[in-house]
Amino acid sequence: MVSTILAQLTPAETLYLLNHPSSKIKDLARLTFSDLLLKSVLKVEIRGQKDAGETVVPFVLRGKKFKDYHPLKHETLFTDFFTSDSAFALPMVELIEKTYQQIREINYKYSYLYSNRIATYFSQNLILRGIGIHVLNARGRVLQVEIREYFKNMNQQIATKQNYIEQIGQKLLPLRGNILLLQYVDASLFEALYKAQQAQEKEEEWYDFSLFYHVALEERKEFDPTEVMELVDEIFDGIGDGGNAFGGGDSDSNGSDGGGGSD
Repeated sequence: MVSTILAQLTPAETLYLLNHPSSKIKDLARLTFSDLLLKSVLKVEIRGQKDAGETVVPFVLRGKKFKDYHPLKHETLFTDFFTSDSAFALPMVELIEKTYQQIREINYKYSYLYSNRIATYFSQNLILRGIGIHVLNARGRVLQVEIREYFKNMNQQIATKQNYIEQIGQKLLPLRGNILLLQYVDASLFEALYKAQQAQEKEEEWYDFSLFYHVALEERKEFDPTEVMELVDEIFDGIGDGGNAFGGGDSDSNGSDGGGGSD
């Protein structure tokens, strides 16, 4: 079942399969960062007070699950900033710009994102691998079609908003971070997921769907959850694509395994 496969993949890995070979590095990085926020590996906190006439700046720092999480290789470009100092905080804009600069200088899509976790969906032809090209195999092409149909169906169900809280939330909960790939991602969607999560006997190990659910700013010094994703999009949209520097073509170079993350 496609939802079972998606439950094991990060949204960046899913998008890489879904749009292969034309997935954009910017979108992969954006999804990776948003997913780390959703998993509470990283968190956003505001510094400054509007009421005092100060400039309000969103900072990124360790989330409550940072210590126990083992990041995948494609996630380490965001998490490595925070490994040595538990109190380290970096303005969100600066973190994204620094990480994106690193991505410009490496073969991120192929050396960082491609791993043994998704290798089964790509051709293992020795000639292709020898020249650094990744091509979806028959299994990968079938999965690609199934993923597209799955998201198309889910988007249609969400658009109708029928039995939204009870049924849609329960159906989407197994997607974990892949909900970020849905067409309609807003506060009401996270509300449905949060309530579905609360109704389960076993709490989801990593994902905190209350993160983007409506929480009063005064109650915790984190950036307004309803604005986090919009801000992330705004920052990424303001960064240039960098053309071929990101390996945006069809040819890939073999990447190593992403590590033992909990995804």
